[in-house]
Amino acid sequence: EPWMKGKLIPTHRIDERRPGKHKSRFVADGSRTLGDGVHFDAVATSMASATAVKLVVSFAAGCGQGLFSLDFSQAFLQANVDHPNLLIELPELPEEMQTGEFGTGKYDASGAHSGKVGRLKKALYGLRQSPRLWSKHLQKFITTEIGARVLVSDRNVFKWAWGGQTLLAACHVDDVLFSPSGRAIHVELLSRIRLRYAITGG
Repeated sequence: EPWMKGKLIPTHRIDERRPGKHKSRFVADGSRTLGDGVHFDAVATSMASATAVKLVVSFAAGCGQGLFSLDFSQAFLQANVDHPNLLIELPELPEEMQTGEFGTGKYDASGAHSGKVGRLKKALYGLRQSPRLWSKHLQKFITTEIGARVLVSDRNVFKWAWGGQTLLAACHVDDVLFSPSGRAIHVELLSRIRLRYAITGG
């Protein structure tokens, strides 16, 4: 089964729930995957081009509309992986995380390898196909749950008509630049997104 190493990377961000403690991020070392690599056959994804961004900006300027942006928090983790048996080696866990079924993680109490691995269900950061999986996940949400139409010329640009108003947007990974024609469609877009995701901006 395809498997890879996992890393626990400390950050400079302070954990609001535990003053004095820093946050860390568990990532996959996707570039060093062991196995036959079949699950990396198609990992490429597109992003909003400079032309797409200029299109939205020009549209907003020409119509006298405002420009807004939003960012999806922990975006890749919203998408499911596309391989049923993607295993990841656990890192050595810090003391405060040594609870539950994974124990101390990579090593047991004696310092020997625990032999425990995790089965990935979400597109973890570091996994090479994570950007593509997130892009497909976001496009499905935009088209099926919001009801917007993706442009044939650029699948990272979408147009949404609702309540007699329109909205044009360009998606760049987990950032969205958009221009609504009115306040109502602006509020409606944010409310629909916040029902499913944590976002900043808007």
